[in-house]
Amino acid sequence: MASLFSRIVQKELFSYGILKSEKFVAFLDIRRLKAEHTLVVPKSNIMSAHFFPGKAGKRVKRSASWPP
Repeated sequence: MASLFSRIVQKELFSYGILKSEKFVAFLDIRRLKAEHTLVVPKSNIMSAHFFPGKAGKRVKRSASWPP
């Protein structure tokens, strides 16, 4: 069974999309704590941010810790 995020990326489920790139999709969290809470997920199936290869992994880890 596909994960919730995979179904959103494949447009099987509706989301309020913010940004799309060739590798990532960003959309608003439906259970957000603040109005601007956005989720960024890869288009490929990856178990955790620790498994992102190369530059993509560095970007995700840096973004997850923002603001510094």
